[in-house]
Amino acid sequence: MIPLALLRVVPEGWVRKLVVVFKYALILALVLMLVPFAGRQLQQAVYPQLEIARMGMSLLFC
Repeated sequence: MIPLALLRVVPEGWVRKLVVVFKYALILALVLMLVPFAGRQLQQAVYPQLEIARMGMSLLFC
């Protein structure tokens, strides 16, 4: 969100190019984090029995 706001006010030049590179780097980072998360969510939806038991509940019975 920050690079999108900065692109409105940063003048043409090397700073604007830097902001554009930063924008695409953030998009890439978001996609790289989103893919494994979506895979885990899909796995839990299809195979709920594979979900790991919550640690909080197991500590109560120690």
